[in-house]
Amino acid sequence: MQQQHSTAIPTFKQTVSAIYPLSDLVYGAMEKAAAKTREFFDAEKKGHDPFLAPCLMRFFTKHGLRDSGIQTEEDGEVSDFEGLPNNGLAFFYKHHHVRILKAAIVRGVSWKLPGCGVSDPKQNFYNQQLEFYLDPNGSMHPTVLNVVYLWDFDPSFRLAGLYLACPLAAGIYAKDVQEHWREELRHPAFSRTEERQTSAESNRSDEAIEELLRLPEEDDEAIKKA
Repeated sequence: MQQQHSTAIPTFKQTVSAIYPLSDLVYGAMEKAAAKTREFFDAEKKGHDPFLAPCLMRFFTKHGLRDSGIQTEEDGEVSDFEGLPNNGLAFFYKHHHVRILKAAIVRGVSWKLPGCGVSDPKQNFYNQQLEFYLDPNGSMHPTVLNVVYLWDFDPSFRLAGLYLACPLAAGIYAKDVQEHWREELRHPAFSRTEERQTSAESNRSDEAIEELLRLPEEDDEAIKKA
């Protein structure tokens, strides 16, 4: 069921915060999927097939996210998207309609949103056509934003990174797609390190403030003894 287009578009940081901890879950699932994809080709003792590898990534990522409690489906399973290997995954999470797609390269520029072709559902998604969806308990919720996780392999067929993008307008080809924003997501390990550093710095700051607050009391004691 569809509703009106999204008008107020939140920022990248606001969106990452609103869907937390989804980005960490996706990152973890995709890193494991990339490792399993490499293991598959190593076991077969064959070179990495650029057409089969994305299919394996999609399969392993889907089941990795399902293990995390996210009911992830291939696009063709929940819509009439074309049954192509790079259609990716689709699910709803905290009032967001989410897609996971392999990034496109446009005129030498990587990490671009792929084109929509002539798919009406995909064009509606890119044009921020919002929807209602049912949660696992059967309750209906409205979506507030359509977002895309973009991924790609590095030359060693490891996960090269992960971007989060907010589409603005659909295009048949990747070069024609417009976006509100598209930014790289930090690896969860770096995020956790920064959180620990921030916490440690905050504790040191609190201790410094407490020390400063104690100084007048110590000065008063010294004056009384004098």
